[in-house]
Amino acid sequence: MSQNGLSPGLHIPHTWGTDWHESFRSALRRYSKDSSNVDAMQFRCRIIFASDILLYVSAYESLVATLLVLFTQCQAQQFVMAWNRRIAASQQFFELMRQAGFHCARQVDGRGVFVFTLPEPNLPSSCSTSSVNDSCSGGAQEEDAS
Repeated sequence: MSQNGLSPGLHIPHTWGTDWHESFRSALRRYSKDSSNVDAMQFRCRIIFASDILLYVSAYESLVATLLVLFTQCQAQQFVMAWNRRIAASQQFFELMRQAGFHCARQVDGRGVFVFTLPEPNLPSSCSTSSVNDSCSGGAQEEDAS
């Protein structure tokens, strides 16, 4: 990254469904010499990257709740998720995302990389008309055994 003039992003350990801003403050205390003047409520991010996060079906609701916080309070614009279908129940995650108002903007190269957006962040999720595309449903493809 440094060869491209970029600094590495801040890794923020977080448990889905818990206070995001506290996780951010905790990471700052670990990585920064002086984090006393940083307001965690002012944290902003544009893109969220994740991979292999759909292992525990019981965590899906908390994961979606955390993503809603990041989109509505931290002004995230995209959630990029790399995922190889491992369990049939992971379809529940895509349905929860749809119900929360997220839109699967695209599936990259027909593989397990999905890009989600939240096109109507000011509406309660029950008012959203967004839906997950068929190509982004998470169940459209079987893994190739070769």
